[in-house]
Amino acid sequence: MQYPIVIRSKAVDRYVAEPLGLEELRVEAPTETAALEKLRRAWKGWLGSAAKLVQLDLPGASDENPWLESFGRSADDPLFDDFLEEMAKARAKAETE
Repeated sequence: MQYPIVIRSKAVDRYVAEPLGLEELRVEAPTETAALEKLRRAWKGWLGSAAKLVQLDLPGASDENPWLESFGRSADDPLFDDFLEEMAKARAKAETE
């Protein structure tokens, strides 16, 4: 399994590694490599032998793109062309400034 990890330098010889969304597993070490290895051990201990990682489908969650619900909602707006014209003018002005 792959999981996104944030790793950053805290000081010259101090690195912090943290899995996204799992603040309780944050570790520190003198090198990036050491921090990642320490994080692997912490992850293994956190899950333990009786725990497992699972996916859960929740009611109301949709695989559809939520942006598509509003697509075309301005098609019948009589002022939409005016809006687009104003946007074009604002962009042109911003490019010349």
